[in-house]
Amino acid sequence: MDNSQKGKGDIKEICLELLEIINTQQLNETQCNRAKDIICYLSELKVQDSLHNEMYEYVNFLIVQASNKIRNFGYPTIDIGKSKIDEDNIYLESDFSIKWQNNARKELYQSQYSPKMYLDKRQKQVLDTLEQCTPRRVFLSAPTSFGKTFLLKEIITRHSEEYKTIVIVLPTVALLQEVSSDMRELVKTKQLPYSVCNSIARDMKYQDNDNTERNIFVLTPERVLRLFALYPNIKIDFFFYDEIYKLDDDIAIVDDIGVLQSKKQFQKMSRTRIIAFRIAFYLLHKRAKEFYLAGAFINTKSLKDGFKKFIKDYGVVVCEYKFEATLKNRFVFIDKEFKKFSNIESETKETTEVKKDDKHGKLQFLKKHLNIGVDNQAIFFCLDPRYTIDYSTKYAQSLLNNESENKQSMSIRLKSFLEHIKSKFNFKIKDGESSIEHWSFSNILKQGVGIHNGAMPRYFQKEIMRLFNEKSICELFCTSTIIEGVNSNAKTIVLIQNPKGATDESKMFTLLNINGRAGRYLRHFVGNIVFLEEEQQKLYGSKLELSIDYKVFNDNLMLDEHNLQNIKCEDLGEKNKNKKMEYEKDYDKQILPDDIFECNRLVERKLQETICKEIKKSWSVFKDLPQNMHIDKFINSNIFKQMLNIYYKNNEDTKHLTDKQISRIEIILNSYAKQGYSGLLAYNLGKAKKEKVDKAYTDAFGDVKDIVEYQFPLILSLFETLINHVATMKK
Repeated sequence: MDNSQKGKGDIKEICLELLEIINTQQLNETQCNRAKDIICYLSELKVQDSLHNEMYEYVNFLIVQASNKIRNFGYPTIDIGKSKIDEDNIYLESDFSIKWQNNARKELYQSQYSPKMYLDKRQKQVLDTLEQCTPRRVFLSAPTSFGKTFLLKEIITRHSEEYKTIVIVLPTVALLQEVSSDMRELVKTKQLPYSVCNSIARDMKYQDNDNTERNIFVLTPERVLRLFALYPNIKIDFFFYDEIYKLDDDIAIVDDIGVLQSKKQFQKMSRTRIIAFRIAFYLLHKRAKEFYLAGAFINTKSLKDGFKKFIKDYGVVVCEYKFEATLKNRFVFIDKEFKKFSNIESETKETTEVKKDDKHGKLQFLKKHLNIGVDNQAIFFCLDPRYTIDYSTKYAQSLLNNESENKQSMSIRLKSFLEHIKSKFNFKIKDGESSIEHWSFSNILKQGVGIHNGAMPRYFQKEIMRLFNEKSICELFCTSTIIEGVNSNAKTIVLIQNPKGATDESKMFTLLNINGRAGRYLRHFVGNIVFLEEEQQKLYGSKLELSIDYKVFNDNLMLDEHNLQNIKCEDLGEKNKNKKMEYEKDYDKQILPDDIFECNRLVERKLQETICKEIKKSWSVFKDLPQNMHIDKFINSNIFKQMLNIYYKNNEDTKHLTDKQISRIEIILNSYAKQGYSGLLAYNLGKAKKEKVDKAYTDAFGDVKDIVEYQFPLILSLFETLINHVATMKK
């Protein structure tokens, strides 16, 4: 039933139910969730102007009272249409005592980070728990909309005098940029004595054993390892670890750029990322006294042995919440029926003419049926970058073909971005035509539809999200990159494809994280989750319990050699300790001492040993390593060719590469060093036919991610360390 058709009696029944909850002395979690659903439902009716006039003020009063009752003070302040409530004008003179009580209550929940904002009940409970711990160590499991980063700002504001060095660890560079900006704003607004650093260099202000500088490091796990490599004695006072589930490779979501690599190479990159996440966490909790860990949808009552042991041994207090601040409606296509499931309204269904396997037809149906647009922006989840291009292209084409479509005018920012793309990313393809004319990303953007995936340049990703959040584009086709903490204003989430994962639990975990992006608190009251396949609905309705392990502390599991290389014997169980000692018998610590290995922990020890021996053998080449050579000349030098050959030919995962393939890596690095993206794209597109333009762009962007940004810095850092080490040995 459409909201506008609901009778006045139905609304009154819902209001009476809410009034009964308000008058209940002590609320349990179920009642709080029910009150939240009703608050959101009534607020959405106001937005749609679907309330009878005589109900309007009464509903306003109930929303304010219920929000105060459940200690979630944001609902009356959300400014959407007629939803914002002027609290000063909803009380009669006889209600003065109620108003006074509400104001007094809110003062207890006032944010120190931002006095205009209020903590909700659960956020305050987490902060109070943290303050009562000695030392302060908390693990929080809560939905994506809980405000975990908001809590971090509160903690830093309250303890800025006490915490001199803070490390914030985030899973992606995209999120790193967003949080870095937030931290700089916090430091500026609150005049806190910190420098905010999101990259690591030798010339940082911080020096070993120097505790006069105050820093907030906002880093990926790989950059944490770089920090410890350059400053092994750095003292950490407090750290925050986001998306803590990535400790467990059984459920971790890996970077979707993997479709661009060979399967073997991608598996290696994925494994290395998980090891980086695990080892960075290990090094931090070994030396930092206090910390705050956060993850979503983890069942803390069924933690696996390794994580359970960590919680116990380190005296970590566990907080778990399932409260989601917005009301979520679910829609699912079952055969030719489109069903709606709501916590407030009765289940409804509508017959469609769309065939079961016609996903493009379903997307067109959704566009009209859910009125997707400026007031209902949508994110469409796809498995990998190839599918974001496929589905978005056909979707945008359907908009172009629909003459009755009411298109919004293109924003100045979108026009500027399109002009930038045209001027900087337009090249001649094989037949002499312009590449931009055949590039799907650019063409669909003109229709107000965006693509966001891990294969794109980072500033593309950032700009696309900004265009989406500013409503310059209303539909966004994306991969798992969108679910790892990147904030969006999406009201509707559509699962085009089933989430990937090694187990049903990992698929369920991904599904919940995606769904959590529907309807952002303080932007929407109601979020929509749409399943295009019945299997998604079945997975969502399953009783799977989601938990995590910390395999470092789980002696029932045998760690692989790379993990064991980075963990001290004292922290391992008997089985893993014995296995580590067996491995160490084969290590040549004369050629590669522990402190040298630890400078590049993500490169396995035996490979480092082999490279070290190769450098020693070819010392006549490496001893005269030129200083301050321009990067493009260095890449073309014989010494760099020697580095690549030594690294790739001795690496178990890449030793199958031919000389021609290694030469291609040199060409990619050389092209990028001279002209950036332009050099690579001109090289790729110059060989491409028009039907292969999308692939040429994607391959070029993927080469930057994999070779330029990942492999090249790793190889340079490794050889720099090992050449210096061999030079010391030669003295």
